[in-house]
Amino acid sequence: MNTKELRLKNYIKVNGELQEVVELPLPDNCVRKNTKGIQISEKWLLVLGFDKFQYGNVKNDFQVKMFKNGIACYFKSSDGEWVYLSAVKYVHQLQNLFFDITGEELTKSSKTSKIKNHGKNY
Repeated sequence: MNTKELRLKNYIKVNGELQEVVELPLPDNCVRKNTKGIQISEKWLLVLGFDKFQYGNVKNDFQVKMFKNGIACYFKSSDGEWVYLSAVKYVHQLQNLFFDITGEELTKSSKTSKIKNHGKNY
């Protein structure tokens, strides 16, 4: 995972545990070998507030379609057409794309733990 892709409020795994990024840059204990992206799944789409429909999952004017190695993202244009945006594989990539297009954070409702470094929240 390229940590330069991360923004505040992104979800990642550090040492196998779900973490929310609360400060950048990441602390020294978050290194390439122990910091991973979270693979997008149907469960994650539901947790992030997407509604499931026959042809994909939708949240507002943002639609995603699941494939074997990730999802394809679409946005509904002002003329009502669905426009392909990008394919993404990880939750933080979807969060970033959703924010770039809508200006809204894509977060889950339950609380996550914070990345800690020497007692400080990051």
